Amino acid sequence: MYQGCGRVIKSNGGLFTVRLFLDATREPMPLDGKTVTGRGRGSLHRKGSLLVGDVVRVTYDNTAYSKDESGNIKCAEDGTGVAIDEILERKNALIRPPMANLDLLFVTFSATTPDPVLETVDKLISIAEHNRIEPVIVITKSELAPDYAAELADIYRRAGFEVFCVGN
Repeated sequence: MYQGCGRVIKSNGGLFTVRLFLDATREPMPLDGKTVTGRGRGSLHRKGSLLVGDVVRVTYDNTAYSKDESGNIKCAEDGTGVAIDEILERKNALIRPPMANLDLLFVTFSATTPDPVLETVDKLISIAEHNRIEPVIVITKSELAPDYAAELADIYRRAGFEVFCVGN
């Protein structure tokens, strides 16, 4: 049995894709730095327990990978031999979309067509700040309403947020 830590990068029907970390502090393991697929063990198997972005501890055995004739390692894609044992401490988590350990949240809306719903924008910014996630404002279609896009950008910049106006 081998042990390692990694980050969940994909979730699909109870199977989780984990990119394992390289760990120079211990003896190298066969799948260090590789991407593996596995299932949550025990209570982690329940829906909603594991989130994309979680840092997890995994165990795997020799059935989790194979070597070709030139010694290259190929990981099993069906979750064979890989178990996710533990979720390490989360920095933050969102319910919708279900994600964890975010540093940035891009809040994107158009300057026009459709008109922005600023209450929703402000709500998303509040959720991000409450979860200690840095919101970044992206205003699209700024070429269609340049004055309004500049006005909105100015409001959010004065509030202390990073703002980008994009368009054709």
